[in-house]
Amino acid sequence: MLPGFVARNVAPTSRHWPERMTTSTLGTDGMWNGAGRLGAAALPVNWDTMVEGAIIVQDNRDAVDGCRRAMGKNAKSTKCTITLSRPDTPAAIDRRDQLAREKSQ
Repeated sequence: MLPGFVARNVAPTSRHWPERMTTSTLGTDGMWNGAGRLGAAALPVNWDTMVEGAIIVQDNRDAVDGCRRAMGKNAKSTKCTITLSRPDTPAAIDRRDQLAREKSQ
């Protein structure tokens, strides 16, 4: 009990002790993998949505960056053209697996 109390209440938050304890408890090799495991277990639909959103943004990085530059500082929103891949195609599955490997490193 004492280590948990110290990690949550005494140690500086910049050391991320509670997060590291959780990662250790889950047996994962990093905080991102621990977060992914918790997120997927807590709300699988939301986790899947977040992963799909990350894939869309990463696959369309140039278009999204261009839209943000075109929007400027004063506009509240703008329309952007992006390209979506079907999530069940081999290329999309490979891309999802690649992103999972990159994030686990």
